[in-house]
Amino acid sequence: MGPGAPTGPGGPDTSFTVQSNGLRDMAKQWEAHSDLMGSLQSQLTPPAELGFLADAGAAIEQLTSSIGDWSSGATKEFAHIAENLRQIADGYDENEAAGAAQSTQFEETI
Repeated sequence: MGPGAPTGPGGPDTSFTVQSNGLRDMAKQWEAHSDLMGSLQSQLTPPAELGFLADAGAAIEQLTSSIGDWSSGATKEFAHIAENLRQIADGYDENEAAGAAQSTQFEETI
């Protein structure tokens, strides 16, 4: 603990509150970003006629392919972040429920 950490009779105060629903809301936002990136992939079609840019056709196709790869990677990464946030929120909720159950059980024995 740092020098400014609050202390009590049992030592430093390490209590904190996690807003698990806030984590789930963030997960929904990341999932929306993932969906958006996925939907953009279908729009990454280079034009068939490039006019005076015809000589740049190969470079444009390569750039389009690279952007598609980045978009695909972002889609997967954003979905992974969303899933991790949900798992973290679930873990906090399960830990809180287990702690409450242990506390209730302890109180019943005294």
